[in-house]
Amino acid sequence: FNIRVERVESVLKPGYNIALMKLDVSGFECEILKGMGHAFASTVQHIHFDKTDRFLHAHGCTNLLLKLRELGFHIYEGTKEIGPNANLANLGNNLEARRSHPHI
Repeated sequence: FNIRVERVESVLKPGYNIALMKLDVSGFECEILKGMGHAFASTVQHIHFDKTDRFLHAHGCTNLLLKLRELGFHIYEGTKEIGPNANLANLGNNLEARRSHPHI
């Protein structure tokens, strides 16, 4: 059988806005972000993702949070913003990337 693969922006109408994206790709997050690029990323407001270091490292993705920041996102664990100098080993796996601060 054949599997058809398309870039997500090729199937969306112009002017689209993505309120929430769930990124669950078992370590391929950096590859997804690389393919996403700035233009598409600018339409996404919130990304929910799991930071599972063993999967990320197995696929050479050692700078996921930096890549998200470069695309204009702020990183959160719950409602607490994770700064760029945070000790990543102390973070949980369930994180969010947002363009704006969450409503409390």
